[in-house]
This record gives sequence, C-alpha cells and structure tokens, in this order.
Amino acid sequence: MPWAVCAGQSVSRHRVNSGQTEQMVVPALMTVVTAEGTVEQWHLAHSALAKRGHRLVLESPSEVEWTAEASDVFECLMVLRQQLEPKGVRLCCHGSRRDAWASGMQRDMGAGLNTYLLGAVVEGERPPAVPTLDFAPPELVVSRDDQMEWHREWLRSRGA
Repeated sequence: MPWAVCAGQSVSRHRVNSGQTEQMVVPALMTVVTAEGTVEQWHLAHSALAKRGHRLVLESPSEVEWTAEASDVFECLMVLRQQLEPKGVRLCCHGSRRDAWASGMQRDMGAGLNTYLLGAVVEGERPPAVPTLDFAPPELVVSRDDQMEWHREWLRSRGA
C-alpha cells in the first residue's frame, strides 16, 4: 500500500487493525493558513483502507478533527478542502495549487498520491508530477472552486 508524506517530514509507519479494516497510518504535518492569516502546522494522517479507499484525518492544534474518505488521496484532499475553505482555512500542499490536477491514471493506479502541474506543460511533453500532499507555498494555493474552474478552462484550451 502507498504512503503519503507531507512537507518532507520523517514519519513512523505502523499498521492499525480495527476490526475488518486493516489500515496503514502515516502521521505527518500539513502547513495551513488559518482564517486569521496565520501559518500553522496541523497533524495529518493518511490511511489506505482495505477496500481500495483512502482516509485523510486533519487535526488542528486545538484538537478539532476533519475527516475525508474517498477512492484516492487527491479526492480526499478535495473533500477536506470543501469542509475547511468555508471556515477560511487553506491547505498548503501541491494538490491545492491552481494548476495541479491528478489524472485518472494517477488516481487509479497511484492512489492520487502524485499530481500533475499542468501550468508547466510544454506541448508534446508530459507535465511534471509532484507529491499531492507535499508542501506548496501559500501564495500558490487557491480555493477548490478556483482550481476546478482553472482545470475546466485548461481542458477547454486543449479541445477536451
């Protein structure tokens, strides 16, 4: 099963057996910008679920938790952002960049752990791929809606 590591953190890996579902949990840190504009490090755990699913659990320093489950890590991130952005919280990772998008193959074969940076595409070449949950500077991070709109426009520009 794949592992997610955020912002280059060294993590300990262990298995959790919770009844029917065996999980691999990777605790790490996620850089966030709060509604007040402060930059903080929040705890993030990624679990690869036995039935081809994934779970991300994000915990703030005040011990408030948000959880997302989906078929891949990129979709989990989108679900977390949908929960957090109305509260003014931005997640500073590559998967939250305007030009970032995980392809169907990345999501199906690679669990959405890597994301293409489509803004850097040179015609006829494959775009660079980066780890979805690794750190991205706050100035490169946009809302989920802005990212989805940029991706729709990018597809239109390519005739898709």
